[in-house]
Amino acid sequence: MPPGPVLAPIGPPRALVSIVGNAEIIIPSPFGDFIAQAALPVRVSADIPPPFGDINIDASAPQGIVGRIPSPLDARLPRGLIDVRGHARIMIPPALGVPRARALTARRVLIAVPPVLGVPVALASPPVDAIAAVPAPLPAPRVTARIVRMQPATVVQAAPALLLSDDLPLRRASDLPAWREDAVLPWAYGRVTLSPVPLDDAGLEYLIADHPIAGITQVTVEGAVVDGWQLIQRVDETGHAVALLRLTQQVTSGETIAVTFTGRQHTGTGAILEHPADIAADVLRQCGWDVPANAFMGLRDAFPGLALGIVFNDGITLADAMASIIEPLGAVWHPRKLTAMPRAPGAPVAVLDAVNAETITARTDGNIASTARVTYGYDHAAGQARGSLALEAPEAIERYGRIPVEIALPAVRRARDALTVGMLRLADMARPQWAISTAIADANAGIDAGDSVKIDHPRIPPGVALVLAAAREFRRDMLTLDAWMPAGPVPRVDLVGQGGMIDAARPAENSVTYRDGVATFTVCDDAGIPLAGASVQLDGDEVRHTDRAGRVQFKTERGLHTLYIYMDGYAPFQLDVIV
Repeated sequence: MPPGPVLAPIGPPRALVSIVGNAEIIIPSPFGDFIAQAALPVRVSADIPPPFGDINIDASAPQGIVGRIPSPLDARLPRGLIDVRGHARIMIPPALGVPRARALTARRVLIAVPPVLGVPVALASPPVDAIAAVPAPLPAPRVTARIVRMQPATVVQAAPALLLSDDLPLRRASDLPAWREDAVLPWAYGRVTLSPVPLDDAGLEYLIADHPIAGITQVTVEGAVVDGWQLIQRVDETGHAVALLRLTQQVTSGETIAVTFTGRQHTGTGAILEHPADIAADVLRQCGWDVPANAFMGLRDAFPGLALGIVFNDGITLADAMASIIEPLGAVWHPRKLTAMPRAPGAPVAVLDAVNAETITARTDGNIASTARVTYGYDHAAGQARGSLALEAPEAIERYGRIPVEIALPAVRRARDALTVGMLRLADMARPQWAISTAIADANAGIDAGDSVKIDHPRIPPGVALVLAAAREFRRDMLTLDAWMPAGPVPRVDLVGQGGMIDAARPAENSVTYRDGVATFTVCDDAGIPLAGASVQLDGDEVRHTDRAGRVQFKTERGLHTLYIYMDGYAPFQLDVIV
């Protein structure tokens, strides 16, 4: 039946029923019309004349309110029944001696009008709202109310993502209930070495990382390996999961404690987060970003076996944290697309010529180098790199002379990875380079950082350039690009030397011989005694065991390799060797 008022034959008040959500019953002056409104899936109307008796509305029962409106003596007119189920609240403000009753509910409202002379039954059973206005009878109505307190609803709102210019959300020791020295609580990824944060005055409990870790490899006090320690991972008093170190013997103030451990793991799979793509994605997630599973695939393709060890323990912005992960590898990343790739031109996505380039300039980049010292494996407890490599580009030395450069790879922890990245970096710097700036009159052009463009302009040398930065000005409809383009072929780079930090916990006298494609390694302890029966991995691949003389053989090529050595009674260690 369509909504709207329906007049009764004798002209009684109109009744419009429309059910909507909560229930509201209003009793105005005795001479007003009776109007009932409701709206849910149906709208019905019925004529209900004013009653001659009292209106009884009782809300004292916790199950609901029932209000009955009797019909007049004329039986031809319908009778209205208002049945409110659930909890209710009734307020009666004064209005010239005529009470006004309001009932609110979010449960169930039932309004039924019986049929008279063929008039159909209207039935609505929500949760709904009902509003009804009923003229007061000659006697004042009796109204009782019971107030029911509803349980508060819990609202969960996601925290907003941090901006690239915001600092990482690192906590401090002063945020904890108990602490001895105020310091930044670190985040750690991969295998790292650092000095833990002291918590108690007894010198027995220390915080390793402000999150759970995969495990501890070694603990040293003043450079000497100690065995009396325990890893405790728990939720602290602030509700934050932390990794703690508990010692069995007190460490006096001033003594240096170093803990070597493996940091964060993936919360879903438990995998160790040590590849740069995994670390970059997790840092963004910790800062509230929504990161897809396939983010930074360019890094995975370019460095499939790369393992980093990186610590964030000082005030650093999110942009700088991402740069410290990606840029030392000679890679370029795009924050909007969450992509990263090595700094090398690829297949061009566009051509920059005299037609589409509004302005274009090119200048030579003077950062040419022919030799490099590559440092890697930064030890945060010792405050220095554990290893170094010496690289040379013979062709560049012959053309430009010996021009040295320092290439710091603090997060790269293995010599092989440092050699791969260092050779790529020096190869770029050992040949001339062009720094190109251009503007395109199309802010929506599909060119972003990390893309390659072909240069075909009469004013600058031709070639393929890598876009390092892209800025869009939509007001001027302009796209500004900063690109890098190397000149000439990739030069040859050779490894000419290797160095390392002296470590008392690492065996000192080890040797290697090479013949007919087979390398023979002799593994000794720090006293020079050969380790018999030690498990040895070459470059993290096949496992073999040393003989009685501490010797083990692998078929391999010449170059830089890493031995991983495991022996009962010794902390696991690694050796970087040149074959």
